[in-house]
Amino acid sequence: MKSRLKTIGESLRTHNVFDLNVKITQLGKWGRIEEAAKIFNQMLHPNTVTYNSMISAYAKNGRIKDARQLFEKMPSRNLVSWNAMIAGYLHNDKVDKARELFDKMPQRDAFTWSLVITCYTRNGELEKARELFDLFPDKMNPVCWNAMISGYAKNRRFDDARNLLMKCPIKI
Repeated sequence: MKSRLKTIGESLRTHNVFDLNVKITQLGKWGRIEEAAKIFNQMLHPNTVTYNSMISAYAKNGRIKDARQLFEKMPSRNLVSWNAMIAGYLHNDKVDKARELFDKMPQRDAFTWSLVITCYTRNGELEKARELFDLFPDKMNPVCWNAMISGYAKNRRFDDARNLLMKCPIKI
């Protein structure tokens, strides 16, 4: 695949959107963000996946402001778009920005909740994480239980982790 990605100068009209999205994702993973941006900017009809791929690429390479600008310019967003931006804030230690975006979201899933809980626990803000965990509506979903329990453990609050694990209504 690497040899195929080296041909950035090829006419983008001969590629389908799926192939170009894969190229953007791979280039972002390899830190070749300028090449990914060039492909994105030359695309005639980027779709939501294209935007999400570029947002993730920017965020994973420390360009969180570029990620947010692109997020704001998106013609339409889906849940993955919101989660990609929140994950970008998590990756770049921008907890307040992640929470701000979380609060603006039109809909959330368990992954969204666990992202923000993880933002707080990684930042040592366990009380805020627990407040958010307590608001999580689906108490039978293990995702947020795992995020909160592991957050306690990683912050060496083993008694809190054990106590929460004992309260968990499901086996995780």
